[in-house]
Amino acid sequence: KGRSLSFNDFQAKPPQNTRFQAAIFPSFGYDMQRELKGGLIQVQIVLKVYMIKSASWAFPMIKSTYSLNHEQRHFDLVKLISERFQAKILSEKLNPDNYEGIINFEYLESYREMNRLQQKYDQETNHGINKSKQDEWNRWIDAQLNARLIAGTD
Repeated sequence: KGRSLSFNDFQAKPPQNTRFQAAIFPSFGYDMQRELKGGLIQVQIVLKVYMIKSASWAFPMIKSTYSLNHEQRHFDLVKLISERFQAKILSEKLNPDNYEGIINFEYLESYREMNRLQQKYDQETNHGINKSKQDEWNRWIDAQLNARLIAGTD
C-alpha cells in the first residue's frame, strides 16, 4: 500500500456552496531517463503519485477515520492506475524511433482510466455515503494493491 494520508494534507479552504464533506485531488506523473548503451536505448521510468494539497480540502467538523478512508481510497486508486501504467510500459517492445510517443500515449490512456475509475468509485459509493459499497471498494482496492505487492510490481 502507498502513502497514508492525514487531514493535514488537506490544506485548501472548503468551498461555501458544496454538498461534499471533503475533496482530494490526486494524480500521477513520471520522470523518464534514457541512456544509449550498445546501440540500445535503456529507459528508466520513475512514477510519482501525489495529491495536490493546496487544492484538497475537508470540513473540520467531519474529520473522521471513515471520511479520511474514503479520500485515501481515491489516492490508492491513483497508485493502482500508475502501477498498471508502469506494467504496460514494461511489457511494450519499444522502438528507438517512437518510444516516447508510445509512453506518452499509454500515460494519457492511463490518465483517462484513472478519471473513469475515480468517477465510478464516487458514483457507486455515493461519495462514501453508501457504507456497504464503500466496504466493497475497500476490499477490492486492497486486493488489487496486495496482488501487485505479491507480483513484485511495487
